[in-house]
Amino acid sequence: MPVFGDRMMRAILPLEIQEWLNGYAGKSSTTIGKVTSIIQAVYKSACAEGIVSRDPTLGLIKPKPSEPHVKRAFTEEEHERIERTIDAHKHGLFMAVLYHLGLRRGEALGLQWGDFNFTERKVTIERDIDYVNDKAGAVGDLKSKAAYRKIPVPDELLSLLKKSRGLPNRYLFSATGVFPMPYSTFQRMWISLMIDAGFARPVESNGKAKKKDIRRDYETEITPHYFRHDYTTMLYEAGVDPLVAMKILGHKDYATTARIYTHLGDRHIEDASVKIIDIRSKKKVAEKLPATKDD
Repeated sequence: MPVFGDRMMRAILPLEIQEWLNGYAGKSSTTIGKVTSIIQAVYKSACAEGIVSRDPTLGLIKPKPSEPHVKRAFTEEEHERIERTIDAHKHGLFMAVLYHLGLRRGEALGLQWGDFNFTERKVTIERDIDYVNDKAGAVGDLKSKAAYRKIPVPDELLSLLKKSRGLPNRYLFSATGVFPMPYSTFQRMWISLMIDAGFARPVESNGKAKKKDIRRDYETEITPHYFRHDYTTMLYEAGVDPLVAMKILGHKDYATTARIYTHLGDRHIEDASVKIIDIRSKKKVAEKLPATKDD
């Protein structure tokens, strides 16, 4: 950020700020919005205090964000592939946690065995794993206070957990159990799972990884967040009240859950419309067909 002190702030020109902001092109609209708001707030305050005579952020144009990922639930065939991978892959438990609990990636990586209450069949979500410069994993705060929550654990996941249950203070997903999983290890694990489940495709070497590194040769089609959206869809289709879903998902406000539920409802209406049109079309074709002796 081009803000270092009073003298520097006075020297900054609008064009320089715009060029700096343009460096965020391709980032998410949320990131671009936050960065823009911060720099505008800083200079607005500087103007009010007389540090600068004019606000160089007036007229800033936000750069073009990346295209939003299409959120969807898995198809029936994809569910079958996922469940086969969960049963057969050596890292299947990680996929099972995403699949059955709908956690964010960092929440899943932050799980310790002591978080599970096998008697009550619940798990407490109380930590998140952040990656600093895409390297070492560090324990961080959850996304919001609402993210600290208890989630019911289904029988399918409980049976898998009991097979490899460890000490209370050990991480579920870590080579040693003592330290969080490094980012490079996570990448390799995820790509391996995606290959097995049919969500990865081979690509030409990108030059970013060493030879004989799975990250060099494959590109994944989905992220862990797809499992969270699929889980939300399952809650909706099961008739779970959005207020209850809000607590299970760890959303900080009802509006977020309601917006997703509305989106899912719209999608179901569209699906129903297609089916109705298809049925009507088939009926019209049948009416036009010549009668047979059997009729």
